[in-house]
Amino acid sequence: MKILQVMASCARDSGVAQVMMNYYRNIHKDIIFDFLLFWDIEDSFKEEILSYGGNIFFTGTPTISAIVDYCKYMDDFFSKYANEYDAVHLHELYLSPIIFYFAKKHGLCVRIAHSHTTKLSENKIKAVRNKVLFYGTRFLGTHFFACSRDAGVAAFGISIVNSRNFYVIKNAINCEKFLFNSEKREKIRTELGIGNSIVIGNVGRFCIQKNQLFLIDVFAELCNMGLDAKLLLVGNGPLINKVLSKISEYNITDKVILLGVKKNVGDFLSAMDVFVFPSIFEGLGIVLIEAQCNGLKCIASDVIPGEARVISSYQELNLNKNPSIWAKEIINSDIERLDKTRRYIEECGYDLCVAAKSLVKIYFNIIKE
Repeated sequence: MKILQVMASCARDSGVAQVMMNYYRNIHKDIIFDFLLFWDIEDSFKEEILSYGGNIFFTGTPTISAIVDYCKYMDDFFSKYANEYDAVHLHELYLSPIIFYFAKKHGLCVRIAHSHTTKLSENKIKAVRNKVLFYGTRFLGTHFFACSRDAGVAAFGISIVNSRNFYVIKNAINCEKFLFNSEKREKIRTELGIGNSIVIGNVGRFCIQKNQLFLIDVFAELCNMGLDAKLLLVGNGPLINKVLSKISEYNITDKVILLGVKKNVGDFLSAMDVFVFPSIFEGLGIVLIEAQCNGLKCIASDVIPGEARVISSYQELNLNKNPSIWAKEIINSDIERLDKTRRYIEECGYDLCVAAKSLVKIYFNIIKE
């Protein structure tokens, strides 16, 4: 079986790419993924994809000015390759009028739309555009995936979500990589000079959605309250300069550690004491699953879908609450790690070994139809 995955990039810091590569590592012996991407990013999963026998095609960015050329590329692409694929799996839903139209035109019968978020866009203009473009997905697509029920409703509407053609595809993880490791904890904390400080952590792309600027406000309040704490930020992104500027304004440069993008996220989770995730919106928030697998106390915004709650210590807070309220909740939290968390991950369907088998079954069943 061969499936064409359509997404913006296969960059290592892309949440969508991480999810699909987690699955691909576990199913590449049964199913081949080819990738149709906008950009050739240097720090990407490109070599790994090629090692599994997948092909990669780059289209360039489908901007308004390039839309005619993009449509021609898609027409030519599916004319040439459609008969090689059993399905096309689209992750950039605003492209469904183009991707699904030409896929259908050239005989590709299984067209899967996959929603990864509960919000149409961070940008108001793009949100309006996407609302129009997403609507067509329910007529051009044949099957519909989402990382949570809420993400499905946001993209496809309640009638699609309640239909037999809708599937929740869990943002599953390899538990072994994220289980708490006391040796890694001591090693990293020693290397970073953390000592016995309480470590507040966050992992994510520095962008409006992930809301790290609010987290810095919260951390500054913690410092004002006298807590001996460090803030550990894993990630990078377009707001890096604003993040650095705010850290400087609060004069907490010596208390904040920016690590950039890391491959061994689980090791750094082990070094943390509290995981704070104040996202403005999320389809699910896979890093929350990873953090709970590590046994961490997690405090997250209440806009995140309920499916993200795995362990009993998970806590929600409203983003309208003052940063000082968030800080007080952190200070008053029981930060003792939970053990035996893998069992909870498995029970909630986020164990990758189980989820990968389920995805293979879904692919085979819908293609068999």
